[in-house]
Amino acid sequence: MNYIAQAINVLLSRMEEDRKKINLGEEARKMMRIAKICRRISIGCFLTYYILKIGYLSTNYMFVLYKMKSKNEKQSNVSSEFIKLRLEPNKRIP
Repeated sequence: MNYIAQAINVLLSRMEEDRKKINLGEEARKMMRIAKICRRISIGCFLTYYILKIGYLSTNYMFVLYKMKSKNEKQSNVSSEFIKLRLEPNKRIP
């Protein structure tokens, strides 16, 4: 945790130095444009990550539900056949 705080501190101090060095003309607009692009990229990555994560978890959840449902149906078919055999003991299963 301490290493991350130090790395961010160095990054912020360097950004502050760069900000002080620029002229208020074209360089300031260029830096702001680059910062805007970087923010959009980071927001896009953030949203893409969470959309993929939610998609993966929801499809995985649906797959598990489907497997449980099919397993329960198979069990109910087997149990119904078993009940039929108990009710009709002379009947053979082909």
